[in-house]
Amino acid sequence: MTGRMLQVSRFATLGEMATGVAHELNQPLTAIANYAQACDRLLSRPQPDLDDLRIAMREIAAQVVRAGEILRRLRGLAQSQPMRLEREDLNATIDAIRDIILADGRLHRAQVRFDLATGLPAVSIDAGRIQHVILNLVRNGLEAPAVAGVEMRELLVSTRFASDGEVEIAVLDNGPGLSPQAVERMFDPFFSTKPEGTGLGLAISHTVVRAHGGALSYHPNIPRGASFSIRLPAQVLGPARAETYCASARILLVDDHTGVRDATAMVLRGEGFEVRCAASLTEASQALRENPRIDLVIADYHLQEGETGLDVIAAARRAAGAHLGAVLVSGDISSALGNVEADDRLRVATKPIRSNKLLSLIRELLPPQP
Repeated sequence: MTGRMLQVSRFATLGEMATGVAHELNQPLTAIANYAQACDRLLSRPQPDLDDLRIAMREIAAQVVRAGEILRRLRGLAQSQPMRLEREDLNATIDAIRDIILADGRLHRAQVRFDLATGLPAVSIDAGRIQHVILNLVRNGLEAPAVAGVEMRELLVSTRFASDGEVEIAVLDNGPGLSPQAVERMFDPFFSTKPEGTGLGLAISHTVVRAHGGALSYHPNIPRGASFSIRLPAQVLGPARAETYCASARILLVDDHTGVRDATAMVLRGEGFEVRCAASLTEASQALRENPRIDLVIADYHLQEGETGLDVIAAARRAAGAHLGAVLVSGDISSALGNVEADDRLRVATKPIRSNKLLSLIRELLPPQP
């Protein structure tokens, strides 16, 4: 029942945010078009300014990642899947939905600020579910009734390290706050102070936070408004790895999209890797028969004719050894994860993936430099 309620609440949140999100998604798409046109004009000059061209290309890449992040987070909110705890950077988890929060703030003519503490320890969370809780608290603050004498609605999202070994997320607004009667019932299912509210948001948020071993609480904001606090147990990070990976390693790259495959290969070769490419399981198998000596395989999850990256990884391990490291890349992470068994030599990444993130995953899987 709780899972079904969570799904209903997710769709309600997405529907309410649709206008703001559509506007926010248009921003990176417009920037991409403008930068691409600028590149075309620069290249048409007799002596193109390579520094300007490089800047424009980097901006295109950054805006593509930004648009992809917006779509990925929306898809994650909409999908129902088992809770999956992973060690996460809490500030990065909030940054991933920053654009959605800012878009909703503009829609409500509110001033939204972020105050994220540096040096926070990691937390073990299901990032999508905690993001849903934060978005629900943000929407409650933005929809709080106006207060006489307050010219602009304000909202603050902050993080800090609490003295008792917990990490805290706080969402504060300058609305009227909650009455003592509302505070007593705020986590009851179907109780709402909003005329058209479902009464599910806070109840589900409370359940989600408790499932993470944390606590969701309310305090009046000073001088006015509401302050909701999410407290989560912190994790102590282990020592950083001192070894370096072998930059001349041999990688098999399998992706049926020519542009993605060629661009990824260009990045990897630029780092000194020896890269062989294939567009399908058939091509990958042929490449492995010709030379099975590889150190890593990178495969897209969705290939043509019903093939998957998991099929490629299985074939590569039969040829090169069961302990071969593998990176599975997918634009739909839930589909990929639903078919992945526990495997400490496998990493799963979401498209679009930044080159530094991909290199970080490769570093985890390749043998250290001798």
